[in-house]
Amino acid sequence: MPTTVITGSAGGIGGGMAKAFYDRGFNVVISDLNQTLLDERIKEIAGANAEGRIHSVICNVTDPQQVRALWDQAVQHYGQIDYWINNAGLGVPRNIYTSRVSIV
Repeated sequence: MPTTVITGSAGGIGGGMAKAFYDRGFNVVISDLNQTLLDERIKEIAGANAEGRIHSVICNVTDPQQVRALWDQAVQHYGQIDYWINNAGLGVPRNIYTSRVSIV
């Protein structure tokens, strides 16, 4: 069974990708900064039927040691990683009509 690791996956697009991979039979490792949100995402995706196919790891992707630990925990849990999706990031909402844009 293939394994996917998705950073920034406690919600939003990352959470949606985690559900899509899980629904297609993948092992899924979700990661984010907040364990409570990760636990909630697992319940939303798998409910009581996780069957060991979804796992969470707290990870701040700005810290290389935490990213390495995420990799190591995923491999330890599932034996291999087939897909790694870097989704973590912060969005800053802006009004396109009032924002200044410079073209380089």
